[in-house]
Order: sequence, then C-alpha cells, then structure tokens
Amino acid sequence: MVNKLDEKQKNLESSALLSGMIGNCDQIGTVLSILKKVADSEVHCLFIGENGTGKSFAARAVHEMRGLKNETFITIHGSLDPNLIQAQLSDLIGFIKNHNQKAAGKKNAIFDKGTLLIEDIHRLQFAQQLQVMHLVEEATSFRDSLPSSNSKRLYVFSTAPHKLSEFVEKGHFRQDLYYSLSEVEVYMPPLRDRGQDIILLAKHFLGKFSTRKRTKVRDFHNTAINAMLNHSWPGNIDELQNRIRRAITLAESSSITSKDLGLSIEDGDSHSQEKADTNQISVLRKKTEKEAIMDALKICNGNISKTAKLLGISRPTLYDKLRQYDKSHN
Repeated sequence: MVNKLDEKQKNLESSALLSGMIGNCDQIGTVLSILKKVADSEVHCLFIGENGTGKSFAARAVHEMRGLKNETFITIHGSLDPNLIQAQLSDLIGFIKNHNQKAAGKKNAIFDKGTLLIEDIHRLQFAQQLQVMHLVEEATSFRDSLPSSNSKRLYVFSTAPHKLSEFVEKGHFRQDLYYSLSEVEVYMPPLRDRGQDIILLAKHFLGKFSTRKRTKVRDFHNTAINAMLNHSWPGNIDELQNRIRRAITLAESSSITSKDLGLSIEDGDSHSQEKADTNQISVLRKKTEKEAIMDALKICNGNISKTAKLLGISRPTLYDKLRQYDKSHN
C-alpha cells in the first residue's frame, strides 16, 4: 500500500513539473512522454533544438523528477573560456575518482549526487571533449557500481542546436563522446512549428508577468493573435517571453496589440504572404500560358506541329502541357 501511495505521489510531482512545459501539439506530447521515461531511468541525456526552445528547462525538470530537487545542478557552457571549463571538469573528475576509490566522505564535496548540464556542448574544444569523455566514463562506472538503494549518482546532460552526429560527420566532435552522451536524445521543437501552442504560452506569460507588474492588461487583440501565429519566432520561447514583457510595459489599453508586441501584421505575415504571392504568380503564369497555347491552336487550326513551331516549343512539351490543362479542368 505504501509503495502505491509513493508511486502516486511521484506521478503527481512529475505532472506538476511537466505542467511548466505548456502545449498541446503532438511534438510536445512526444517530448513529455520521453522525459517521464528518462526520469525513471539513469541514462545520460542529450537535448537538441534551436536556442530558446526550452532545452535547459527540460533538463532541470528531469533532474527534479528524479528526486534531486534539493541536490546540486551544475551548468557549464561550451562557449566559456577553455581554461575555466578545464578547471571545472577536473574538479568533478577528481571527486568522482575519489568515490570510485572508496575515498569519499568529504563533507564539503562538490557532488554527493546531482546533475551536470553542459550547454552547447558542440562548442567544446577537443581537449575539453576528452575531459568530458573521461568524466562520463567515471560517472557511469560510479553509477553502475552502486546498489540500487544508493541514491548517490552523477548524471550528465548536454544540449546542442542540431544532432551531434552532424558535428561528428564534419570531424568537429568525438564520436565516442557522442554515443556516451546520447543514451537518449530529446528533440525540442521550434515554436513556429507548434501552432496554437504559441497562444497558450503567450497567455501563460501574460498572466505571469501582468500579475507582477499589477497592470491593466488582460488579453490579446486579434491583431496580436494573428501576428504571433504568423511570426517565424527565430528566438523561440525566449523571444516570446521578451515580447510579452515589452507589450505589458507599452500597452495603452487592456488588450495587447501587434504594435505592442513589436510585430506588425504585415511583418508577421511576411512569410505566409510571400508564399501566397508566389502561388498567385504561378497561377497567373499558368493561366497566361494556357491562353497563349489556346490562341495558337486556333491560329493553326488545331495542328499540333504548327502550333508547337509557332510557340517555339517541341511537340512532346506541347502535348504534356495540354494533358496538364486537361487534368486541371477535370
């Protein structure tokens, strides 16, 4: 009975943590499913996706879902000074080695248990990649040597903007390290591919930030909704948060407009409008081309050879175009 209650409590805590990852799209559903499975395991995990998609947020959620909320969570960024990274990694490797050699027991040790997150790991130089490889090997050895009842573990998470395999293929990243880090890969989708999730997130941030500022702003004008849905969001969720903060500060009414967000409907629609314009031009060209061919056929009394010669195209090409027009007509 106790085990069932513990399991129920764990599920409730997991749901609460993952509720911060707002969204109903299929991609986010897949992410949440994978994160729950990762949290129930002891694997090292690689989070891939564009900047601002929530990779670090997802890593910390797994850290807490593993019952490590009050334990160490260290972040190292791959673009930091190589000497600083080397010093940090050396400290971690030395501590884990001490544990492996049963020389633990230091009260002020940097790690009893917890998670190391290496952001933008693809930026590490080869010397630091070798260090990380050594660290992962020691952490895995330490992890595998402990009984399941012992909670002292070091988990290594990492992030990258694209699949690390691409950097491996270009000779910029160690293949053995790639395989060690990516026991599980989690792809965080860009905001522009998440459809109505954009509005769900925008409303969440509006509620969150407006409460802090005690503002009169309460909702979004239709111009803001349309602009947000059509914007390409190169900065993803980070950009959305910043634009909502800006809008709450600048809004002159209770409804945020596209202007408050720093987005115009025209700019927001630029990609979709460009596509629509291209399609329209294509239709007009086809219409003009068809009319020209029909006029030429009339002039040549339906003679295909003469019509093709008049239009300056081959007979097979003319036949192909006539078949296309016939299909579109049907």
